[in-house]
Amino acid sequence: MGTSPLALIYSERRLVFNITAVLVILGAGYDAFFYWEPEFLAYKWSNGILFGLATLFYGLFWLKRTDLSLAIAVIIYGTLANIIFIFLLNRIPGDFMLHLMRNAFFIPLLLITLGMVAGRWHVFVFGSVYYFFLVFLAFKTNHLYLQQNLGFFFIVISGTVAGLFLFLSQLTRSLADNSQVKAQNVMMQQKLFEALEHTELVEGFKNRIVERMENTAQKSLETFKTSLEFIVRNEDVLSPEVRSRYGEVLLKAVDATGISLQTMVKQGSLPFEELEFKPEWLELSELCSAAIQQVAFAASKKGIIVIQRKASLPVFVDYLTFTAVLRKMLILVINGSKKGKKVTISYQQEGNDMLIFVEGEGDAKQLEYMQRVFRGGLVYETDKPVDCQAHPLIFHFCKKWSAKNGGRLTYDYYSGENFAFKLVLPDTH
Repeated sequence: MGTSPLALIYSERRLVFNITAVLVILGAGYDAFFYWEPEFLAYKWSNGILFGLATLFYGLFWLKRTDLSLAIAVIIYGTLANIIFIFLLNRIPGDFMLHLMRNAFFIPLLLITLGMVAGRWHVFVFGSVYYFFLVFLAFKTNHLYLQQNLGFFFIVISGTVAGLFLFLSQLTRSLADNSQVKAQNVMMQQKLFEALEHTELVEGFKNRIVERMENTAQKSLETFKTSLEFIVRNEDVLSPEVRSRYGEVLLKAVDATGISLQTMVKQGSLPFEELEFKPEWLELSELCSAAIQQVAFAASKKGIIVIQRKASLPVFVDYLTFTAVLRKMLILVINGSKKGKKVTISYQQEGNDMLIFVEGEGDAKQLEYMQRVFRGGLVYETDKPVDCQAHPLIFHFCKKWSAKNGGRLTYDYYSGENFAFKLVLPDTH
C-alpha cells in the first residue's frame, strides 16, 4: 500500500518475465527455423542459440531448478548479445535498411522488457515508441518484408499490447491503492485527534482530582493540627475518655487521606514540630490497654488474639500521640501476622531506657515487604502481599514521634517467621 506504479510493476516481474520469455522464444525460433533467406546462415544460428538458451532456462525456471533472476539475466543478456551479433552482420555491404528492419525489432523488445521488469517507465515508453517507428518504417520501405515476417511482427505486437495492458492495469491498481491509503490516512488522523482530545480530557480530569485530593488533605491536616492543639491545651477540662475519643476520630480522618498525605511525607511537610505536646505521667499498662481496645476490630477480622504482659511502669508522655504510636505499632504487627496467630505487647526497663515490644508471627513475603517499607521506600500497592496493609505513612509517623522524644523505633526479624517492632524511649525519672 502506498507504493508507486513502478514498484507495483516490479512486484509483478514474474508475470512480465513469462510474457517476455515466451516472446523471445517464439521470435528467435521463428527466425531460426523459418527464415527464408539461406545466405544468412549465421543469422539463423545466432537466433537458434538464443532460442535454445531461452527455452532451456525458461524450462529450468518452471521446473524450479533455477531462480528468477538468473533466468531473466540469461534471456535479456542473450537477446542483447544476439542484437550485437546481428548488427555486426549488417555491416556487410547490401541493403542496410532491409537488414536493420529484419533484426532491429529485438531492440524495442529488449527495451520494453527491461522497462517492465525493472520498473523504469521511460525505458518502457522509449522501447514502445521505437518499436512502432520501426513498424511504420517497414510499411513505408518494404511491404514484402512485412508480409514475409508477419508471424514475428504479430508476436512482437502481442507482447507490446500485453505489456501496455499490464502497465495500465498496475497504474490503475496503484491509483486505487493510493486513494485507499489517503482515505485511511484521513481516518487515522481523525482517530488520532479524537484520542489526543480524549487524553487531554482525561489528563485534565486527573489533574482536577489530584488538586481536589491535595486540597482535601491539606484541610484535613489543618483540622488535625487545630483539633489536636485544642485537646492538648484544654486537657484540664476534657476527660481522658473524651480526649481518646476525639483523638481516634481525628487519626482516622488522617488515615483516610493517607494517599494524599503520602506526598507530604516525602516532602517532609508533616508538621510534628509545629504541634504542641503536653506530656504527663501515665501508667504504661493503661496506655497499652487503651491501644488494644482501639485495634480490637482489626484483630478480630483476622482471628488474632492480642496479649498484654502487664507490668507497672510509669511513663512521661503525651497521652494522645503516644497512644496513637502504640495503636499503629499494633496495627502493623496485626497486618503482618498470619490469621489465627497471637500478637504480644510487652515492656520493660533496661538501664536508662524503656523498651516496648510488639511481637507477631508472619510469612516471609509479608515480613520482606514490611522490611522494605520500614527502611524508607514508598512501595507500590502492587508489591503488597494480600493480607498486608502496612502503609508507609504509619512507619513515618512512629519514627518521627520516636525521634522527637529522644527514642528510636526498630524492626527485628527473628529466626523462623517471628518478628517484632521495638520502641526504645529514654527513662525520664
